Amino acid sequence: MRKIYCTDKYKAYQKNRQKDELLYSRRKHIANNKYNQYIEKQRLAAKIKYKASKVKCDDEKQNRVKLDAPANFSLKENTAEVLLFLSGLIHYINTRQPIYLNLKDVNNVAVDTLLAIVAIFDARNIRDVRGNYPDDRNAYRLIKDYGFFDAIHAKSILDVHSMDRNIFSIKSGTKADSGIVDEIVDFVNLDNITYMIVKKMIYATLLEIIGNANEHAYSSGNIFGLKKNWYLCVHKTDSSILFTVLDNGFGIVRTIKRKTSERAKEIFSIVRYFDKIQDTDLLKAAFVESGRSESGHRYRGKGLPTIYRRSIVNGQFTDFTVISNKAMLNIAMDGTIIPTNLTESFNGTLFSWKIILN
Repeated sequence: MRKIYCTDKYKAYQKNRQKDELLYSRRKHIANNKYNQYIEKQRLAAKIKYKASKVKCDDEKQNRVKLDAPANFSLKENTAEVLLFLSGLIHYINTRQPIYLNLKDVNNVAVDTLLAIVAIFDARNIRDVRGNYPDDRNAYRLIKDYGFFDAIHAKSILDVHSMDRNIFSIKSGTKADSGIVDEIVDFVNLDNITYMIVKKMIYATLLEIIGNANEHAYSSGNIFGLKKNWYLCVHKTDSSILFTVLDNGFGIVRTIKRKTSERAKEIFSIVRYFDKIQDTDLLKAAFVESGRSESGHRYRGKGLPTIYRRSIVNGQFTDFTVISNKAMLNIAMDGTIIPTNLTESFNGTLFSWKIILN
């Protein structure tokens, strides 16, 4: 009896099998080469877009991606450049590449950008952050006094404290925390009768905004499974008090689109209509008293129109700015809303406003 592996039929089978394996191997090699070329193109495109380079720390074997911060490190004043910097930061974190923050050339610092960076790292539980300090002494002092260096390394941002008595350092939380709001109201320390009304406005506005953080993060959780938090900081000077609050959820605009699309998913034309509306239109509609778009659909929250009417239009707050997704609104003291469309998307919602001290 002949063994099966000696038969002509089996030999032909083995020969065809070897050809198939060789063909598969060649195709896999070609596919891998094409994939590697694609990845290399993506890396090169990202490097050009975000102006990134490589830097090596003395105690590390692996190179880090060096991201150069713009000289004007203010999200409100230099929106396009700072948003591009933040997009690059998120891109390299998502591709699991270690980051080196190059702050050397920064000469103007705003806490809105620092809150955004802290939120990006904190939401992903990243504490291994490297970088350098600004050469400008005032910029370095502000970054330090805001508690930025401590916040990006601390396990609990609530433990961060500023040495500057005029700065309520960066704090974070997940729910509406009346204790933190009480601390801020005490920190503001406005005593006369006129400012007692303002203190109530501050309390109500802060509680409303940090309470909305969970709503804007959406019930199913944040994007990419990130934890949903709010972050805030208050800076008091002789002439004004600056309030800055950020939440790292979906953002007001994206939440509006998603909720409305779910409610109207049976009506395909409405869903398509919402995809074509600009982010600035939706964000503006969230603040106006009518709460309806030109089509007549309601998609606003109750708190934002209240903030707009009582705090802004009545002249309590000034220089009120909101950034969410691809929209930015600047609201004047007379209630005029100036919208700006953004090229890069901001993940979450940023609120910033001032109280002028007479």
